[in-house]
Amino acid sequence: MKTAVTGLVVVILTCVMGASLAWAQPTLPTPAPGPVGAGQLVQIILALGLVLALVVALGWGAQRLRLTKGTAGRHIKIVDTLALGARERLMLVEVDGERVLIGIAGGRLERLHAMSARDPAGFSEALRVADAAQEQAP
Repeated sequence: MKTAVTGLVVVILTCVMGASLAWAQPTLPTPAPGPVGAGQLVQIILALGLVLALVVALGWGAQRLRLTKGTAGRHIKIVDTLALGARERLMLVEVDGERVLIGIAGGRLERLHAMSARDPAGFSEALRVADAAQEQAP
């Protein structure tokens, strides 16, 4: 308890002495900054443009690195995506040689159709089949 009180007294005395020293010293007035010239304005604009270009380049580079790094050696591949509305979409996903058409709506995922990856019918046929199956469903 005694050390805590001693420490508090030292802190208070340091603050009081520092404030009195700062108050006792005369301060010189700082000169007002002059007007910004055309050369300084161009320099500021170029520096801002350089910083913005650097941010865009780093963002683009990060996206490219993530795409090339993320697709190598994976078993799941998104073949195609079709937005049907604000929250609805169709995704054609390839998983171990099989293509699966998935419907996404309202936070739900639903498998609409599955086919072989070598199926020559393609995405349009799968979409037609899935649409026909959806119309027949109650």
